[in-house]
Amino acid sequence: MSRGLWGSMVGLNQSIQQAVLAVSTVPGPSDTPDAIDSALRRVELAHQMNVALQRHRTTFVTLLHKPKSQADRDLLQRSMTEAVPIQGFSSPAKLPEAFVREALLIADMYSLNEMAALSLLKSAEEEKTLYPGMPRGLIAVLFYYDSREQFVNAFKTLIQARQGISWTLLEGNEELSVSITRYLKPMLNLNMIDKILELISNMDLTKEVELLQHNRALGDARHRKMVLDKFKSVRLLFAESLFYWAAQTPLEKDECRRLMAYLSKVKLAETGDGSLDQVTITLLMALLYSIESGHLLAVEDMTDALSSFPITSDKTFVAEIHRELQSGGREWECPGLKAVVQFAWAVSLANLRQVANSIQLTDYDAYIDDDELMLAEALKVNVFSFLEKSVLCKSNVPLDLFYCRRLHSMMADFIHRMPERVKYIKTKADENAQNIIAHLREGLQVPANLDQPFEQLLTCLAALYRSGPCDELIEEYWSENSAILSTGSFSSRQVALKNFVQLPRDFLPHSLFIPYVQFLRSLADTDHSAQRVYDFLRYNSHPGLQESNLSWDHFLGALSKYYHNLRIEQPVVDSIYRSSRSGRAITPQELDGLVSVLELLAVVVSHDEAARVDLSSRPAFSPIELCTGLLTCSVPISLKTQLIHVLAAFSKSPSVAVTVWQCMEAAGIVPAVDGTPGYANRGIKQDIEEVESRSEEFPLSQAMISLLISLVESGVPSQLATSMRGHGFNPYLQLVKQQIFIPHDSRTYRRAEERWVVAKICCTLFHKLVMSYQPTQKGSTSNASSQQPAHTLVLDFVQDSSLLRQLLNVLHDGVQILEQYVEVAGFEELQATLKLILEMFLKVLKYQRIILNSEENGTLLLIGLDKLLVSMNPRSGNCDHLGNITKLIGHHAVLPQHAAIACNLLSIVGNSLSGHKHLMPLLTSPSTATSTRQYLVQLIDHATLDDDHVEAATAALKLLKTFLNLPAPNLTHFFLGFLDGTGIRSGELRSDLLEPGVRGFPRTAMHAIIAVLPSLPPQLSELAYNLLHSLASHHSTAEATLRYLSSRDFVYRSLSSLPISVEETPDRILATSWILRIAALDLRYHASHKQRSQLNRLITVLVTGSESNPDATSDNMDGNLTWISNANGNTSSTRGILLSLLEGLELNVDPPQLLQCQYLTRAPELIKACEEGPNAEINVELLYQHLKQVLQDSGPTSAPITQKGPLESEIQTVLDHALARNAASTLLLSRRNLIEAWGQLTEVVVTVTPPDLLESPLHKAFLHAITLELTRRVLDDMARPDLTSLLVSTLLLLVTTLKNLYSPESHQTANPNYVSTLDAGESPQVPSALLLILRGLVECVAKFRHSHQSVRANVYAALLNFLKIYSTTASDSSSSSRTPSLVVATGENSIEQYHRESYDVVKEEMSQLLSVLCCEATAGHHLCRMLSLTCLSSIAALETRASPVLGCGSLLGNSVSALLDQLSQQGQLRRLLDGIEQDDVQLLSLVTAGGDLRPLYVWEARCALLAQIALNPDGARQLLQAGLIARFSKLQILSAGLEAGGGVTLGATKGAVRVCQAIVSSLGSQDWSAGSQVADFLSIHINTIGAVLQPPSSNLPLDTLALVAGVVASTAAAGQNNSSITLLYQHLLNLMPSLMPPHSTMPQDADQKTQILYLETLSSCLSCCSHHLLANPRTIIFQPMVETRNTKTLTLGTLLNALKFASNTFTESNDRSSNGTKESALQESSTQQHNKHEILLKKQELSSYIAESAAFILWRHLHTFLQQSSSGLSQQQPQLPHIADTRTALTLAHHHSKSLTTLQLSTLKEQVNEAFSELLPGLQSLHDEFAASTSHVAFLPAIVARIRKMLLVT
Repeated sequence: MSRGLWGSMVGLNQSIQQAVLAVSTVPGPSDTPDAIDSALRRVELAHQMNVALQRHRTTFVTLLHKPKSQADRDLLQRSMTEAVPIQGFSSPAKLPEAFVREALLIADMYSLNEMAALSLLKSAEEEKTLYPGMPRGLIAVLFYYDSREQFVNAFKTLIQARQGISWTLLEGNEELSVSITRYLKPMLNLNMIDKILELISNMDLTKEVELLQHNRALGDARHRKMVLDKFKSVRLLFAESLFYWAAQTPLEKDECRRLMAYLSKVKLAETGDGSLDQVTITLLMALLYSIESGHLLAVEDMTDALSSFPITSDKTFVAEIHRELQSGGREWECPGLKAVVQFAWAVSLANLRQVANSIQLTDYDAYIDDDELMLAEALKVNVFSFLEKSVLCKSNVPLDLFYCRRLHSMMADFIHRMPERVKYIKTKADENAQNIIAHLREGLQVPANLDQPFEQLLTCLAALYRSGPCDELIEEYWSENSAILSTGSFSSRQVALKNFVQLPRDFLPHSLFIPYVQFLRSLADTDHSAQRVYDFLRYNSHPGLQESNLSWDHFLGALSKYYHNLRIEQPVVDSIYRSSRSGRAITPQELDGLVSVLELLAVVVSHDEAARVDLSSRPAFSPIELCTGLLTCSVPISLKTQLIHVLAAFSKSPSVAVTVWQCMEAAGIVPAVDGTPGYANRGIKQDIEEVESRSEEFPLSQAMISLLISLVESGVPSQLATSMRGHGFNPYLQLVKQQIFIPHDSRTYRRAEERWVVAKICCTLFHKLVMSYQPTQKGSTSNASSQQPAHTLVLDFVQDSSLLRQLLNVLHDGVQILEQYVEVAGFEELQATLKLILEMFLKVLKYQRIILNSEENGTLLLIGLDKLLVSMNPRSGNCDHLGNITKLIGHHAVLPQHAAIACNLLSIVGNSLSGHKHLMPLLTSPSTATSTRQYLVQLIDHATLDDDHVEAATAALKLLKTFLNLPAPNLTHFFLGFLDGTGIRSGELRSDLLEPGVRGFPRTAMHAIIAVLPSLPPQLSELAYNLLHSLASHHSTAEATLRYLSSRDFVYRSLSSLPISVEETPDRILATSWILRIAALDLRYHASHKQRSQLNRLITVLVTGSESNPDATSDNMDGNLTWISNANGNTSSTRGILLSLLEGLELNVDPPQLLQCQYLTRAPELIKACEEGPNAEINVELLYQHLKQVLQDSGPTSAPITQKGPLESEIQTVLDHALARNAASTLLLSRRNLIEAWGQLTEVVVTVTPPDLLESPLHKAFLHAITLELTRRVLDDMARPDLTSLLVSTLLLLVTTLKNLYSPESHQTANPNYVSTLDAGESPQVPSALLLILRGLVECVAKFRHSHQSVRANVYAALLNFLKIYSTTASDSSSSSRTPSLVVATGENSIEQYHRESYDVVKEEMSQLLSVLCCEATAGHHLCRMLSLTCLSSIAALETRASPVLGCGSLLGNSVSALLDQLSQQGQLRRLLDGIEQDDVQLLSLVTAGGDLRPLYVWEARCALLAQIALNPDGARQLLQAGLIARFSKLQILSAGLEAGGGVTLGATKGAVRVCQAIVSSLGSQDWSAGSQVADFLSIHINTIGAVLQPPSSNLPLDTLALVAGVVASTAAAGQNNSSITLLYQHLLNLMPSLMPPHSTMPQDADQKTQILYLETLSSCLSCCSHHLLANPRTIIFQPMVETRNTKTLTLGTLLNALKFASNTFTESNDRSSNGTKESALQESSTQQHNKHEILLKKQELSSYIAESAAFILWRHLHTFLQQSSSGLSQQQPQLPHIADTRTALTLAHHHSKSLTTLQLSTLKEQVNEAFSELLPGLQSLHDEFAASTSHVAFLPAIVARIRKMLLVT
C-alpha cells in the first residue's frame, strides 16, 4: 500500500538524515565489533537512501510540484457512487462524499493533484490520534506543509552533503558524498535556481494566511502557529538550499544574474525596521559566495583552480557581473543591498588582480583595475552603514558561522588588498575630525553631511564581531609574531589586520574615538584577544612614551579627573572629555566616550583574569574605587549603568570581589535603612524609583542585579554581616525584591520586552541564591542555614509572601502568553524566566521538609510550597497554579527543559495523597483530560529528537513511575489508558488496552512508550522497561498490561533483540534486567492461563535463541559439552539467550583507586558525611559545597590564585574520586539487578516448562549446559562473592530440576505413558556433565563456607538434591541384580558407573567437605545444620551405593570406608555425637518453653545420618564404641514421656529407634553386644517405648509403632537376661489381637501402605515370640483354647487367626497381582506397574513370614501341651523362663497348675484340627506360589505336617 504524499516525504527525509548522520565513525580500532556493526549500519542506511532517491527522482526535479489532473478529479468524484481502484487502497473503494469534497477542496487550495490531496486526507484520518480534538481537514492541511518541509529539508541536506570548497559534511564516507554529488548534478542544471527563486517569490505569508482563512483551514492558536511556522520554514529552507549550493560550488554567471535580479526587487519596507529578513540575507550570502575570488589564493595549484570556479573558467563571468553592478546597470529597489554586492565585487576584483600577478589572466585587464571605481560606488551609498543597520542588526543576530566567515573575509580582504583605499578613508576621517574641531572652537555648528566611511567601517566591524561565532575570526587580528613575514597571503593579511588595529597609534581624533573603542571592544570577546587588547593599551601606558588617549592610564585618569571634578571644584586639564561650560558638566560626546571606555574595560576585565587582578591592584586610579565613587555622585544613568557593569566584571574573581564588597559597603550604594525622601541619601533606590521609572527604561536596575549575580557567584563573605552596617546581604536582596521585581509588572516600559528582561535578571539572582542554599539538618554541626544569604529568600517560598505571589503571577502571565502561540517582544526572556522560576520551585520542594522542620524556623508560620501551589490563583480565580505548570509540558517542542522541570514538579507535589487528590480532578476534568494526556504522549513521542527532549521524556517516565505507587486510581492509570471517562468517575480500571483509534480508544503514554522504545537511549529505555515491569507486576494492571504486550509480541521481540554480551553501561544493563523480569512475568501469565503455544515459543527462544530448532541437539546427552565448548563457534546461535547472558555476566566491579590527599586530610570524613541511601552513594553537590567551604577557610581570600592551585587540584581529585565511587556503585547495583533478573527468569523458565517439553533432548542438554556454566561462574575466583551468592538460589532450582528429571516419579507424573529404560530392561544413559556439575557443587561448599547462612543453605540444598540423582533407581535395580551376581559376574551398568565416578569426585574432596559440613552441623544455623547433616547422610548413602562396585565397606570387601576413615581421623564422628547433648537440651527447651520445630528437624537429620553410618557394620561398631547408645540412654527428652513431650518426644524417639534399628540390622542378631546395648537403651526409656507399643490409633503414627515394634522384636534374642525389657515384650505381644481380624483396628478402606505397616507390626510380634520359644522351648505364651473372646487374652485361636489373616492377605495380593496385570498394561505405565508389583510382593513376603512364624509357634505350644499330658507333668508347675513374670505368663501358670485332662486335651485337638484343616488349602497355595520359590527349605510344609501329625495322634 502506498504511503501517500506525507508518509513518503517523511520517509524520504528520515532515510536521508539517518544516512548522513551515520557517517561518524566509532572511535577506537576499526576492527572492533562496535566499529564493524557501525560500518554495516552505514552501508545499510546508504543503500536505503539510494533506493529512496531513485524512487523520488522526479520529485526532486519538480520540487514536489504535483499538478492537478482532470482524470484524477473525475475518478475521485466517481468514487462517491461506486467502488473504484484508488492508489493507496488495497482494493476498490467507495469513498464518503464528505471525504471526497474535503480532498477536492485541498487540491483546489494548493493547486495540488487530487490523489495527493486524497493521500493527505487519508494520512490525517489514520493519524488523527496524534492530534486529538483536531478535525482531519486541519490535520491534512498541517500534513501538506509538513510534507513540503520534510522534502525541502531532505533537499537541503543532500545539497549540503555534496563535495565542495567550504566544508566536508560526510568526512567519514567520501563514497556517499560522491554519489550524492553525481545524483544532484543533472537536476541542478535544469533551471533549478529559477524554480527555487520562483517558489520563494510566490510564498507570500499574507496571501497564504488569507487563503487559509478563506477556506477555514486554520484551527486554534496552536494549529495556526504550527502551520505558519512550517510555511516560514519551507521558504527559509529553500533559501538555505540555495546558499549551501553556492557555498559549496559557486553559481554560474546566469544563475548569479538571476539571483541579483531577485535581490534587486527586495524592499526594506517589508521588515518594518530597515533590516533584511532571513531569506534575503541567506540569498545575499549565496551571491557573495558565488562572486568571491579569494579562495583562488588559498589553493596550492592555482592553475587547476582557475578551471574549477565559474569566476575564472567562464570568460564572460567577470564582464557580465561587472556590467550588472555598474552605475548604469540594473536598478535596485534597495541601493544599500546593491552597494553590499558592489563592495564584495570590488574586493573580488582586487583578489583577481593578485591572482593576475601570479598567473597571466586574459580578458580581465579591462575590469580588474575598476575595483576602485566599484568601491567608490559602494561607499557613496554608505555600504558599511547599511551592513551594520540592515544585516548586522539586533533582529538578525546571531548570524550563521558561514555568514560571519564570508563577511569577515570580505572585510579582511578589503583591508589587505586595498590598503591605499583604507589609508585614504582614514586620512579623510582625520580631516573631518580637524574640521569638526575647528567648527567647535569657532562655536559653529558641525556640518551634518560629512562623509565618514572610516568611522562607518569601524562601527561595521564592531557590529560584525559581536553578531555571531567569530572567536576564530577575531584571532586573525592578533598576530603572535609580526616580525616574521612569510610569502603566503594569509600571513600578509594577518599582518595587515594587526596593523589596521594599531593604526591610530599614539592619538586618535575624537570623532573616531568611540567607533575605534567599540571596535576594540568587539575584538576583546575571547580570552586570548582580551589579553591582547589589554597588552596593547597597557603598552601605550608605559612611561617615556608620548601621551596617548588610547591607554589604560588615560582612561582611568580621565575617570579620576571626572570623579574629583564632581567632588571638588577645580580646573580640568585638556582631554577629549573637557567641558567648556562648567567644571562639573560633561558634554554628550564626552559621556559617550566614557561609556565606550567603560564598555571596553568591562569586556577586557571579564575575559582576562590577569587584567582583573592587575587593574584592581593599582595603587593609583583604582578602577573599583573610581566606579563606586562615581556611583555616589550625580551622574547620568547610562554612565552609572556602565560603572556597575565594570564592577560586575571585576567581581568575577573572588579575591577582587571582596574589594568590591568593601567599596560598596563603604560607599553605601544600597542603604541598609530607608531614609526620608528628599532628606537622606537613598542611594541607588532613588535612581530606580524616580529616574528610571520616569524614563520608562531600567538599565540601571539590570546592571545592579548583574553586579549582585557576579558577587554571589564569587561568594558572599561571611564578614559582610559583621560590617559597620551589620545587615549583611539582606539590604541588597530587599532592593531587588521590593524595588525591582515585585513592582516590575505594574510599571510602564518604553520597550515592551524590557518587562521580561527585568523579570529574567531578577529571577536569575534569586535562582543563584536558591540553588546555592544548603539547609541544615537537625543535629548538624555545620553553620546554620540562617547565615546563608539565601535564607530569607528561601523562607519566602514556603510562606504566603509577596515574592511568591509575584513569582506565581509571572508564571501565570508567561503561560498565558505561551498559550496564545504568538511571539511577543521579549519572548526568549519570558521563556528563560519561566524556567528559572520552575527550577527554584523544584529546589525548594526537594529541601522543603528540612526547611519546615528546622529548629531555626520554629517561630515562623511556614506553610510549604506544595500547599501554596494548590492555593487560589488571584489572576484566574481558580486553584490552577499546577494547571499552569502542566500547560508548559504542552510546549515541549520548543521548551523541552521547561517540560522536564514541570514533570519533576508535578512528581513531587503529586507524590503525596493530598497533592494527588488535588491534581487528579484538575488534570482529568472533561475540559483538560484530552489535552493533558496528549501533552505527555507527545513528550514521550519526541524523546529522541535531542538531549533536552531525552531529559524531558525521562522526567515524564519518572512522573508515571511515581504516581503508579499511589493508590488506584491515579494519574498514571489515566495517562496509560487504564482510566477512561467512566473509570474516572467510578474509579474502576479497564481490563483491556486497545490500539489507538479502536473503538475510540485514545493514544496513550503506553502506546508512545512501546513505539519509541527501540530507539531510546539507554537511560531512558531503562526507565521505560522499569515502568512496564511495574505495570506488569502490579495486581491491578498486570493482566491488562501483559495481555496488551502479548498482542504486540513485545516480550518476544525484546528478548530476540537482547545483546549477547551486555555492554558495560549501567543503564543498558538495567534495561536488560527489566526485560528479563518482564519476560518472567509474561511466562507466568501464559502458564497460568494455559497458553501453550505462546509459552513454548518464549521458552524456545530463551533456550535455543530461535523460535524453533528441534534438531539443534541430538539425543546424546553429552552434546551439552559441545554446546558449551563451542561458545564462540558456529553453534552459538542455538545456545539461547539465557546461556549467552550467563556467559556475558560480569561478576566483578573494579573499585576506584584509593584516595591520597596531601592537604585535604579530612577528605575521607567529608565523603563519609555525604553518603546517602542504602548503597552509600555520595552526594557530589553537597561534597562540593563542603570542599568549597574548606577552600574558603584555607587562607585569606585576597591570596593569589597560584597559592591555592594545589588545593584546588586536590579538591578536583576528591570530586573525581567521588564520581568514580558513584560510578562503581551504580555499575555494581546494575549488575546485581541483572543477575537477580537472570536468576528470576531462569527459575521461571525451568518451573513453567511443560513436562513433555522438559523431557526433550534439547531441553535436557540445555539444563545440563546452563547448570554446568552456572557452577563455573559461581566458582570464578575473580568474581565478587556478593554477586556470585545471588546465583546460588538459581543453582539450587536447576539442580532440583535435574534431580526431578531423573526421578521415576517425575516421569510417572509428567507422562503416564512414560516407559523408563529400567523398566524396559535397558540401562539409562547418564550424561557426563553430571560429574562436572557435582565437582562444582562440592567445591562450592568450601568456597561459600563463610557466606551468609541463606547462601550456605542453598549450596547445601543443591548438593543434597544432586546426590539424590539415581539414588532410588540404584537401590531398586541393585536389589534385583545383586543376587545373580553371586553366580554370574555381570558387567557394570551406566548407573553403577555413575555412582562409582560420583563417589570418586566426592572422595577427592572428602577431607575438606567433611570439615565444612561437620563444623556446620554443630555450630551453624538450624537450617544449615539440618542440611549439612542431611548432606553427610547422602554422602554416606552414595558410598553405600558405590560399595558393591568399589568393594569398600561391604561384607565382600576388605577396604575401609573413606567416610568413616575421615570422620575418625578428623575426630568429626565424636563431634557429631557430642551434638546429641546439644540437641537434647534444645528439644527439652522446646517442650518446656515452646517454639518452632527447628531443633526437632535437626535431631531427625542427625539421626538419619547416624542411621546411614550404622548401615555399614564398621560404622555401627564405631558408633557403639564411641558411646552412641550411652548417649541415647541419657536423653532427657525421651524420659519426658509422650504425655508431656507430645510430638517432640515422639519424633525424638522415632529418630533414636531408627538408629538402633540400623545398628541391629547391620550387625545382625548374632551380635549379642549390640543387641544387649539396644535392649538396655529400650529398658531405660521403657515408659516412653511402652507408650508407643499400644494398639494402633489416630493419636499414634502407625509407622512409628511398626518401627518400634521391629526394634523391640530384634532384641528378643539378646535381651533374654534383661528382666526390665520383658514388660516391653508383653506390650508387643498384646498388640497381636488388634492387628488382625476379628479385632483388627485397621480401616476397611485402608491403603496398601497401611496394610503393610499392620503386617510388619504383626510380623514383629510373632518374631519376638519365636525368639523366646527358641531360647525357652517349654515356654507357654498362648492359652490352650481356640476361642478369642477379647483382645486382652492370647490363645491358640490368636495364632490360628494369624494364619488365616496371612493366608487371606496372600490370596488377595496374589489375585490382585494376576488380575491387574492385563488391565494395567493398557492404562498404566511400566513404572506404575513396577511400583504396584513391589507393594504386592512385599505383602506376600510378610504374609509368608507371618504364616511360617504362627505355624511354628502353634506347633511349639501344641508340642508342649502334649508332652505335659503324656509325661505326667501336669502335677508340676511349668518351668517358665523370665517371661513367667509377665501378666500373661502368670495367668497361664496359674491356669495350668493342674494338667490338662484327657477330655480337655482331646477337645483342644479337635478344635485346633478343625480350624487348622480349614487353613490348609490357603497355606498350601501360599507355599506353592511363593514360599517354594523364595525359600531354600520347605519350612512351611514341614511344620504343617508336624502339626497335622500331632493333631492326628490319639
